[in-house]
Amino acid sequence: MKSLCKTRWVSRHDVILLFCTELTNIVMALEIIVSWSDGESSSKAITLMHAVCCLDFIVTIFCLRDVLSVTLPISKKLQQVHIEFVDAANTVSDATV
Repeated sequence: MKSLCKTRWVSRHDVILLFCTELTNIVMALEIIVSWSDGESSSKAITLMHAVCCLDFIVTIFCLRDVLSVTLPISKKLQQVHIEFVDAANTVSDATV
């Protein structure tokens, strides 16, 4: 899994999208870890599995995915290395119309 970047929204979108895509595989991996004899790993896997299988979490993560997919184009534009302030302001105002 990729790490979640706190400042780069494009990276955040990629991580959330990947997590949503791989959610079934993540749960399957956690189910395997639950059966390990290592009590600490097994206990942490149970906790994580309960968290990611919670309906509130699932609804929230998929809503976040949808919101980030709407904001992705503007995020890409605003994270360009050489963007003028006026261009950035116009990009934001165009996106809100």
